[in-house]
Amino acid sequence: MQIEQTVQKEIMRIAKGTILGTILMYIGFGIGHFALPELIPLDYRVILAGAAGAAVAIGNFVGLAVTVQNIANDPDPAEGKRRMQKSYSKRMLLQALWVAAAVLLPCFQWAAGVIPLLFPRVTIFFLQITGRYDPKIKGGEG
Repeated sequence: MQIEQTVQKEIMRIAKGTILGTILMYIGFGIGHFALPELIPLDYRVILAGAAGAAVAIGNFVGLAVTVQNIANDPDPAEGKRRMQKSYSKRMLLQALWVAAAVLLPCFQWAAGVIPLLFPRVTIFFLQITGRYDPKIKGGEG
């Protein structure tokens, strides 16, 4: 299956925003660590968790975009709805498993692993308030 060019463009915009958000989060951890080193860590666990959290967030958005594209081409609305619900359940399960891993595994700093899950939505919000996103235009994430 080939991803449409407009969908690819949206995926790249969200991926870039998520990566930028993760970099800004690292900077925030660095500033916090400088101010309160005993309270806010800055070690390999922060970097590893942030990178993995960003990968999960981007993967979740790719799954959403591909599912929506496939459903848009499906003539049966009931089947499309079922496929969307199944995709949603799988994507939420993946995120829940990641959150559990980020919290429970000592190789991850839990906050640095969970915060990137918010960055796709933050990116969409930023694009909306700057006028660079319109959900009515084909290719816009809804």
